[in-house]
Amino acid sequence: MLLQSLKLKNIRSYVEAAIEFPENYLLLAGDIGCGKTTVLLAIEFALFGLLRGELSGNALLRNGRHVGEVELAFKIDEKNIKIRRVLKRNGDTVSQDAGSLTVDEEKKELTASELKAAILELFGYPQSMVTKSKLVYRYTVYTPQEQMKAVLTDRPEDRMNVLRQVFDIDKFKRVKENANVVLKDLRLQSKELEGRTADLAAKQELYENHKNESTIIQEHTVQAQQYLEVSKTEARKAEDNVERLEAQAEQVAQAKTQHALAQNTLDNSATTKAKLQQEHDEAVQEQQQISKELTPIDVSQLPQQRTVLQQAESDLYKLGKELGEQEAIHRVCEETKNKITQLDNCPVCQQPVTDTHKHTVTVEQQNKQQAIQQKIEGLQQEQTQLKETAETTRNQVDQLQRLQERALQQAGLQQRAERLSQRTKTILQEQAQLDKDVVAARQKQEELKELLNQNVEGFEQARQALQTARQRVQEHSLKEQELRTKQDMLRRMITELEAELEEKKKSKQTLEKLNIQQAWLKNEFVGLVDLIEQHTMARLHAQFNDLFQQWFGLLIEDTIQAQLDDSFTPTIIQNGYEISVDHLSGGEKTACALAYRLALNRVINDVIHTIRTKDLLILDEPTDGFSRAQLERLGQVLSDIEARQVLIVSHEQTMESYVDAVISLQKNDHVTAVG
Repeated sequence: MLLQSLKLKNIRSYVEAAIEFPENYLLLAGDIGCGKTTVLLAIEFALFGLLRGELSGNALLRNGRHVGEVELAFKIDEKNIKIRRVLKRNGDTVSQDAGSLTVDEEKKELTASELKAAILELFGYPQSMVTKSKLVYRYTVYTPQEQMKAVLTDRPEDRMNVLRQVFDIDKFKRVKENANVVLKDLRLQSKELEGRTADLAAKQELYENHKNESTIIQEHTVQAQQYLEVSKTEARKAEDNVERLEAQAEQVAQAKTQHALAQNTLDNSATTKAKLQQEHDEAVQEQQQISKELTPIDVSQLPQQRTVLQQAESDLYKLGKELGEQEAIHRVCEETKNKITQLDNCPVCQQPVTDTHKHTVTVEQQNKQQAIQQKIEGLQQEQTQLKETAETTRNQVDQLQRLQERALQQAGLQQRAERLSQRTKTILQEQAQLDKDVVAARQKQEELKELLNQNVEGFEQARQALQTARQRVQEHSLKEQELRTKQDMLRRMITELEAELEEKKKSKQTLEKLNIQQAWLKNEFVGLVDLIEQHTMARLHAQFNDLFQQWFGLLIEDTIQAQLDDSFTPTIIQNGYEISVDHLSGGEKTACALAYRLALNRVINDVIHTIRTKDLLILDEPTDGFSRAQLERLGQVLSDIEARQVLIVSHEQTMESYVDAVISLQKNDHVTAVG
């Protein structure tokens, strides 16, 4: 990671400023209170945002301003990155708003938490150390000088906790805690499995007892099946005997019925024959009577006479119609004569009507009436003749119709005669068949005499034997079913026990494995983790101690030596006597803190290979209280630092000779300007 630029707007004493960061060694110079620490806080805010309990929005946003911004540009692995964060005032509180992250010109608008997550991914901090990201940054890139001095004077256990977190050594503690959690869980599982397998022997014994009982019941079932088959055979024989006797009894009963039917036929044959003879005689007599009544009838003229009658009635209708018309004309003439004699003026032209004209009209109408009267008389005479002809023809038609009805009646009599003739033939056939039936009935009676003489014996005894055999079949069947039911129940119990025993055996095997795992975790794994932790701490301690002694020796004169004890606490030896860090002068304490800081930085960068902030180191007032001789020795220490960019914050002008560039800060009227 290499810083490129920083822009501040309304951040503490900065109204609006921009700072460019070159590579190599850079000095951020200025008087005390001019805003050097603000630059470091702004860089930290840009990277991680506000931190509860450490960095608040009220401490950063300039008083009286409602919005503030920080934009930091830096480079990681040849990627140009720019991050922008915003502060907003809302009443008495100041909160961070959404910002942006630009990677190689690709800009994304992100929330505050999303920005922090993206930065941690870019920094390459291990996943296990994400929650300690600020701690890693503080001890690899920037550590406030007072915080480092506080680490030196902390209680040994507090210092060890800090270093364990920085070196990620506390993961071994988590491993052991997790191992104890696993052990606890294994013990709970073992306890549960012990409860499951406690009755394994009893279940095995019960299983063997059920198996033996099942074998015995199987033998009894086979025996019961044999008895059942014998009983069924005896029952089938008894059924066959009963069926034979029932069939024999049924034959005797049928013979009795048939003999009775034959006798009945014989008894009724004489009566039936007499009735048929009487019916035959009556039919012959009636047939003879019908023959006497049948005479020839001729009705062939009926259609012709009907036609003549229809023509006569049609002519009468036409003549009556014409006669009515002539009589109407005659009445009109009479009306005309009466009107003309009474008319004085013409109703059309209103001219007077003369007596001459009246006489002329009267004469014309009288002549017309005489001609019409003659015609009417002729028509009346013709009408009278037609009526007489129609009446004569109607009488002839009626007489012919009555003859036709008589002919129809004679046809019915003829059909009746034919039916009677057919009936007499049928009666003769029935009489012949009746004679045959009588002969057959007598023959049947002779055939049934032998069956009627048979006596069915032993039927009741056979039925009793059948009932007894069926009872035995039912008893043996119930016994066999009872044994089968018990066998099925035992088989289900055996199957369930087999599954239960199999599960318990598996549980026992699992229990044995769990006991082995518990023993291994308790007796071997935890001890191995302790051993690895001890070796890791020993290696880190050796490397840390060597670097600390190296840089402490460069900064302090030979009369004072320093080393780290087992708790990473600096031990100071002066003139052969061990003294406390508190007894050192101010410059010596600063030198001790700087050596501790540089050694810690080097060890962390060596241990955590994935982090991408190794190229940057920020030193906050590293020369506080230094003597001139210590300032001169600092140059050699800086030359040993393995970083491409070192940002030194100091108000010591001598430091300008050890850097490649100087950024001067001046503060006037509570506003800082970059010189």
